[in-house]
Amino acid sequence: MDENNKNFFVALALSVLVFLVWHFVFVAPKQEAQRQRQLQEAQLKKEKQKGTPFAPEAGKLKQPQSPDVIAPVVTPKTRQAALADSKRVMIDT
Repeated sequence: MDENNKNFFVALALSVLVFLVWHFVFVAPKQEAQRQRQLQEAQLKKEKQKGTPFAPEAGKLKQPQSPDVIAPVVTPKTRQAALADSKRVMIDT
């Protein structure tokens, strides 16, 4: 019985060691990266609330429209009109 108890405690110690190594090698870096991301998001949120202007991203600037330029009004098609305009495949049931 004494040898079985020794093997049990060795296996238990090795299992705990594996869990600790796993935590420090894989889990801790992910948690740290997530914490850094949350801090950055909180900082950006604070800046937005302060009203600090951000530099617009390239290609996302909207040109102001002059009052004489009016966008055309588009009315949606009815369901029947949309079905009539599309090519449909008849399925025999």
